[in-house]
Order: sequence, then C-alpha cells, then structure tokens
Amino acid sequence: MPVIELRNICKRFEIKKGRTELILHPFRKRYKEVLNDFSLSLKNSGIYSLTGPNGSGKTTLLRIISGILYPDSGEVLIDNVAFRLNPNKVFLIAESDKGFFPRLTLWQNLRFFGSLINKDRKIVNDKIEIILNDFELTKEKDTRFQELSSGTKQRLAIARAMLFDPDILLFDEITKGIDIKQQHYVYSLLKKLRKAGKTIIFATHLINEIRDLSDQIILINQGRIVSIGSFEETEKDIKRIFEIE
Repeated sequence: MPVIELRNICKRFEIKKGRTELILHPFRKRYKEVLNDFSLSLKNSGIYSLTGPNGSGKTTLLRIISGILYPDSGEVLIDNVAFRLNPNKVFLIAESDKGFFPRLTLWQNLRFFGSLINKDRKIVNDKIEIILNDFELTKEKDTRFQELSSGTKQRLAIARAMLFDPDILLFDEITKGIDIKQQHYVYSLLKKLRKAGKTIIFATHLINEIRDLSDQIILINQGRIVSIGSFEETEKDIKRIFEIE
C-alpha cells in the first residue's frame, strides 16, 4: 500500500494582467498550468529529494500534498485514505522563520504549539524536553526566537513539527540560508527521522543533497515527472534538465 499516492493532479494559477491588458481585455483570463495530470506513488518510507528547474512545480506539489493548496482536479491519498481524512499525518516545513513569535523564547514557542495539541501541561512539557534533547536545543531554550541563528531556527522548525508526530514531513529548501555546519546538522536530523520510520520529501537544487542524502530522487520539469530513482538512475536526466556538462 502506498504511503503517498497522487492521482492525476492538475493545478493552474491565473496570470496577473498588466495595465494594458486590463484596459483592452478586462474580462479575459489567462492561466499558467503548474501541474499537469501529475501522478506519483511512494510505497516506502525514506528520504526523497524533489528536484527540477525553477518554476517546475516543486513548491506547488509540496503545498498540495500538505493540504495547504487544493488541486483543481485529482486526489491525494495518504495510507490509501483521502488526505482530508488524515490531515495530521503530514507536516510542511517551508521558511523556518515563519509562524513563530519573535519575542517569545524557543521553549515558549514550543509550549504554545504544544498546547494546541494537548491541554495537559505535564504531557506537553515532558514531550518538549524530549524534543529539546533529541534536537540539541536545550542550551538555546531560553533565547528569544528573534535572537536565534538561522540554523537553530531551522532545527526549531523541525522540532515544532515533531510535536505533532506526523508520519510524513515535507521540506521546501531546508538548508537555504544556513552555513555548512548547520546544513550537516540538519542532514543528521533527517537521517534520524528516516531511521524512526518517517517519510521525508524535500525540494532542493543542491547536487550534494540530491546525491548523498536521498534514497530516491523525484525529478520534475514543466509540471510532469521526468524520472524517479537513485542518483545513478536519474543522473543523466538531471544533467540534461539542468544543462550540466
């Protein structure tokens, strides 16, 4: 049974008009098709890298899997059940500095989000302590969010997701804007989550992440799948799509 299954997903967005077009054709609408009859079936947990040129549909795809966006047609199944019946199984982590309270400490932020899941203060506090230890965030727990480094914010974003204990984690350019040391720390966290049986899909352009971190690579272009497989199996297509010699 597939962990994630997308069936014939289509998504388009209305193109914003320029001033001239607004005057000449005020009621005409034009659309850009981002995903076109897109189907995907992932049968196993693990780490999947989602890659492709800018504008190929990666972010739109992640937002549809997470339920933030609805497709124009098609359906998303999680463990063979319609996504709307399984909303807590999936968590999208995009920009790590979004959705947190700048003046609250790291611990206070986690406490707030934990209270949304469970009203029992002791259960929430115990879970936060475990997560702080697992993600090595104990030293920063009393630091205000606005004073945290970019790498620590990224770890906190992943830690927040684990409060909900989702089966599927989606990441949109997870190491953007953080230094090499913090990048490798995030990689180790992803491997730990994979070992715990999580399914991870992350959008990336970085060849080292595509090559070294992925169990499988999902290469897309112009809203369609080009190839799926190991780095060796997809390398030729990756070089062709990205025009790498």
